Amino acid sequence: MGNRIASPPQTKSIFHLDKNGLSEEEILFLLENTKFSREQILEFYSNFLRDCPHGFLTKRQFLRIFKTIYQNEHMCEKSEKFCEYIFKAIDRNSKNFIEFSDFITYFYITSFGSQSEKIELAFKIFDLNKDNVIERSEFRRVFEALLELTCDQNAKRQNVRQFEQQLDVLIKRLDKNGNRIIEFDEFFNGCLEDDYIADLLVNKMFNC
Repeated sequence: MGNRIASPPQTKSIFHLDKNGLSEEEILFLLENTKFSREQILEFYSNFLRDCPHGFLTKRQFLRIFKTIYQNEHMCEKSEKFCEYIFKAIDRNSKNFIEFSDFITYFYITSFGSQSEKIELAFKIFDLNKDNVIERSEFRRVFEALLELTCDQNAKRQNVRQFEQQLDVLIKRLDKNGNRIIEFDEFFNGCLEDDYIADLLVNKMFNC
C-alpha cells in the first residue's frame, strides 16, 4: 500500500482570512508535501488571492480554469462533468469551495507528483461519496466522463455494450476479493502492477 497523501491543515475561517499571507502551519505543510520553495508558495498565494480575493476557489471559478486547458467548444463542454468530479475530490470537507493549500497540492501532484501520488488522487476522484471504497456506479460515472473527455471523435466507443464490457473487465481486474467494491489497496496495487489499468485510469486522467 502506498503512503496516503497528507491533508492540509485547516485554514482560518473564510470570513477571517489573512490577505497578507499564509499561516506558518500551511507554509510548512506545503514545503513538506511539495517541492515548491517558500518563495514559490508565497508567489502562488499572491496570485491566488488576485484571482480569488475571498481566499477560496468556487466551483464556477475552478471550472473556468479547467476549461482553459481545452482549445475548442466541443471539448470544453465535455470537460464540465469530469471537472465536477475533480472539484469534489479536492473539496475534501465538502464546503463547495477549494482552499489554497488543497489547490496547490492538487496542482503539484498532477504536474510533478509521483505515480503513487497520482494513483491515490485518482482513487479520490473515483470515490464520489468519500466512503473510501469505489462502487460500480461511481466507477462507471467517472470512467465514462473520463472517456468522453479524452477520446477523439474517431476513438469513441462504438456502443453501450462495448463500454459495459470494458467496465466489467476493469472492475474484475481490480476487485481482487470479489466483494463488488474496489477498496483503496486493490485500486492502488492494481494501478501499480497492471499497465493496462494504469494507462486507462491514471495516465489518461492526468495526461488528457
